Amino acid sequence: KGPQPKTGFFQSAVFSKNQDLSGSSTVTPSTEMNPDELMLPRDMAWDLYQPFIVNEMVKSGYKPLDAHVAVKNHDPQANLALERAVRDRPVWVNRAPSLHKFSVLAMQPKLYDGKSIRVHPLVVGGFNMDFDGDTAGLYVPVSNKAVEEAKNFFPTKVLEHAADQRIMLAPSHDLMTGLYYMTKPGKDLNNTYGSVEDAMKDYKTKAIEIHDFVTIG
Repeated sequence: KGPQPKTGFFQSAVFSKNQDLSGSSTVTPSTEMNPDELMLPRDMAWDLYQPFIVNEMVKSGYKPLDAHVAVKNHDPQANLALERAVRDRPVWVNRAPSLHKFSVLAMQPKLYDGKSIRVHPLVVGGFNMDFDGDTAGLYVPVSNKAVEEAKNFFPTKVLEHAADQRIMLAPSHDLMTGLYYMTKPGKDLNNTYGSVEDAMKDYKTKAIEIHDFVTIG
């Protein structure tokens, strides 16, 4: 600012550049995390968290322009900074139309190599969300106050609907179908396992069989 403001590369490319801290993608189900988490595509995270990645690298001793180049090239050090930035900063998830507070909730991202935003099936009720091509928008909070506010709006911290106090994290749709087929009468419920790993392996095998039955049968 002033009668002769600086107009160099650094000022125009970094200081004066508007940052787009939002993105959207198709939503798909996953039970690989808890209801407060979502699986965020790594390619989307590079764009969403770019200024925070640069900030993490500057804290580590990088010059700002060198940090920008490292982020653009997805260098290993930039990838570590991305992991730190994502760990400390949740995202707001919104699915239009936003009719009540359960249409806008915060979640903790977990990075993965994919294209869709993956959410736990238990949280879809408040969003009125189906897995038939629905999209959701993601927004990254900037200030520390906004981050703390987001952490108070995780799905497990906003459980009761204001109108009738019903619990919003309730199984529905495909999850109910899967629970039915996994517990229907006639199944062998007397299995014993030597370890948690053996039990999980059997569970995943049965889950695949149920998926094939529901999809094909």
